[in-house]
Amino acid sequence: MLSWIVGFALLSGFSFAQDFSELPDLPPSPCFEGCTNKMDSIQRRFFDAGVAPSQEPAVYSGECVYLSEMYNPDHVHHAVTLLDHYQGHLYFSAIFSFFAEKNEYADWDLETARRLMSEDWKNYGLIKWASDSGRVAIFNDDLAPVYIYWMRQDPRDQSLLLIYYAGGTYLKGFCDLKMHPR
Repeated sequence: MLSWIVGFALLSGFSFAQDFSELPDLPPSPCFEGCTNKMDSIQRRFFDAGVAPSQEPAVYSGECVYLSEMYNPDHVHHAVTLLDHYQGHLYFSAIFSFFAEKNEYADWDLETARRLMSEDWKNYGLIKWASDSGRVAIFNDDLAPVYIYWMRQDPRDQSLLLIYYAGGTYLKGFCDLKMHPR
């Protein structure tokens, strides 16, 4: 296990405190292994135009592409996210749909998302805020990060731009999620 953690830290460019409590506010070099045009476009918008997401409850859904040996990087997948208040804080929840023909979440509203999404987000989805981004990290029992989600919002169209790493840098997701009407 220790070799996996060390390998993860070296490959991803993170420097961690021993308990992994400090992660970067923005994803380090998500395209250092090369990206498709769609990934690069999402990454550029994320870094160039992105600001911290609105703190108002909202649902976003749209397209995701993945940089991983498991998936064709040009195949479009879908996701839905819920940003919602719980005990005075804003939390993040997501569902990722792989290989669906269309965005099956496109007509979800806030109440639908609250009803259909797992309650686990109340345990794992607390957003850590930086001045211009939000981040959620989900750790395993050894306190190694298993999923790290970074989010910013494009102020031009209110899209939620999501870049996430799973299993270190084994899988990188690039999502452009449109805000649903409130």
